[in-house]
Amino acid sequence: MATYEKVTYDSPDGAQIGKDASELIAFHGATPVDQYAAVSTLTLTTVLSSGFGFQTSAGFNAAVSAINSIIDLLKEKGLMASS
Repeated sequence: MATYEKVTYDSPDGAQIGKDASELIAFHGATPVDQYAAVSTLTLTTVLSSGFGFQTSAGFNAAVSAINSIIDLLKEKGLMASS
């Protein structure tokens, strides 16, 4: 039977990790860092053309940039392997 360490005490309101955006946290041995900066929200009307393809290279570049930012933050927090 597996044994696990509990990191909360079953508060009826739930649990938090980090009390504010400046508190440093990490997972899986990563170096603790503060909250990652916001990633711009993309809308389908500005990125997609008729449900297929990108209207402009700027729309494509914005989508790639947003995805890369998400990947960076997952790696930085230790929630995704960096290699």
